[in-house]
Amino acid sequence: MNEKRLLGLLRDLVVTNSENPPGREDKVAKVLREHMESHGIPCRSIGPSKRPNLVFYSHEGEAGDIVMHGHMDTVPAGPLENWSHNPFEPEIVKGRMYGRGTCDMKGPVAALAETLILHTEENKETPLVMLATSDEESGCSGAEEVAKSGLLQGVKYGVCAEPTSLQILVGEKGLFWARVVAEGKSAHGSRPEEGVNAIQSCMDALRVLTGDGYRYEEDSMLGEPTMNIGVIDGGIKVNVVPDRCEARLDLRIVKGQTPEDLLDAMNKRLREN
Repeated sequence: MNEKRLLGLLRDLVVTNSENPPGREDKVAKVLREHMESHGIPCRSIGPSKRPNLVFYSHEGEAGDIVMHGHMDTVPAGPLENWSHNPFEPEIVKGRMYGRGTCDMKGPVAALAETLILHTEENKETPLVMLATSDEESGCSGAEEVAKSGLLQGVKYGVCAEPTSLQILVGEKGLFWARVVAEGKSAHGSRPEEGVNAIQSCMDALRVLTGDGYRYEEDSMLGEPTMNIGVIDGGIKVNVVPDRCEARLDLRIVKGQTPEDLLDAMNKRLREN
């Protein structure tokens, strides 16, 4: 492994902001592509130019049996005052690099890139492919673009380099995002009885939806499903009765659950309460 080369790429990736939302993967994709092509690794781009997905080949145009996968976007850094180090000025302290995405997952992407470069430099006969996708953090539209393209058709195995504390994992919970929208009637805050408070209605709905669990099949590998109220947005001013409120739920689902069944069950609870 060329540690200097790997860390240099990682620094360049972290410096290049790719927070999602809004999704800025084109710039970080350019950094990654130029690095790989400078080492003789051919690349194909799939999807929109502003949110590309990159496929790198050890043997041009040959997919082989294995694809190594990582994503180029990160979750937002949030308020900079909450950071002990600037999230976009990476630095190494006591053997650890600090910066947005060093763990999830620009560090792993840099490691995959170095793996493919070494595989190529050693003139391995077996084709190896690396995939770097956009929009993993907000819906995985990049992975869908790649699947629809058929470019990786025939690939049998995938290795995803998501951080797992170096534990080998062979499964992942499913994802279901739901919106809860409450509508009310606006009124002045001094006369709330003349309105219908949408925030209160939304809170009541959330209590109904999150009070009890939903049916699932027990599985020792995936464990229990989870639910998180990630966003609540309502009201325009403190002295106005809000006429609209929206909450967004993040559910991680397991065996025995589907988004369709969960949506039906959630709507049934609301109707009955």
